[in-house]
Amino acid sequence: YLVTVIDHMFDGRLWKATYNTLKQTFPHVEMTFPIKLGFNPDTVKDYRAVIVLYASNKPLDLKAWDEVIRKQTGNATGVMIVPEAQVKALLDREKKPIILTDQYAPVDHLMKQVFDKRTEKDEE
Repeated sequence: YLVTVIDHMFDGRLWKATYNTLKQTFPHVEMTFPIKLGFNPDTVKDYRAVIVLYASNKPLDLKAWDEVIRKQTGNATGVMIVPEAQVKALLDREKKPIILTDQYAPVDHLMKQVFDKRTEKDEE
């Protein structure tokens, strides 16, 4: 599966809940990030991004992924896999990990801060 989530990298709650949920089923869950931006946890605190999460029974093969994208579009994907240690450090910021279910999927609540921060910047 590829799941696209718009959220804040550092303190986003939706991507973390999605990641935790995928981890319940799939042995391989990866967060991808645009190479051109580089991934440095110290500089992504206020960064809102389009995060693509990969979940599968097989590890993500970026080289094969790039080849498919190049054949279809003529361009490389331009993404990297965020190292597991950095993903874990971001996930560990949550007091209680959230797992999404059919009965509990408060996406609007989990995205509230994305809209709040956007509104704060608009008011400046």
